Order: sequence, then C-alpha cells, then structure tokens
Amino acid sequence: MASKESERLVSWFDDVLRSVADRLHKIDVEKKKSEMELDKTKLERDEANFELKKYKNSINQERLKTRQAKTGRIAPCFG
Repeated sequence: MASKESERLVSWFDDVLRSVADRLHKIDVEKKKSEMELDKTKLERDEANFELKKYKNSINQERLKTRQAKTGRIAPCFG
C-alpha cells in the first residue's frame, strides 16, 4: 500500500516538475524573442537616426554652399 502511494506521489511530483519546466522554457523562449525584437527595433532606430544625420548634414552643406555663393567667400569649416 505505502509503495503504491509513494509511487503515485513520485509520479505526481514528476508531472508537476515537468509542467513547471515546460512553462519556464516557454517563458524563456518568449523572453528571448522579445529581446531579439527589441534589438531589431533599436537597430532600426539607430539606422534611421544615421540617415537623419546624413540628411541634415547634406542640407547644411547646401546652405553653406548657397551662403558662400551669395557672399563670394568661403566660410571656415569646423567639421
């Protein structure tokens, strides 16, 4: 009798532990997916910021050229 009861308890604990391990694994996988998505979003943001800086720089270069053409002199470059 005690042997069957202990076998049942061991089986129940085994099932519970397996269930908890499965849930923890699923949570870990979801966490990794979220981290990868966040990294991708950060990379996209950095690329967009880089493109924006390039665009702003080109606008500033055009303004400088226009200013130089109007005044007929070259302004110092600090960049």
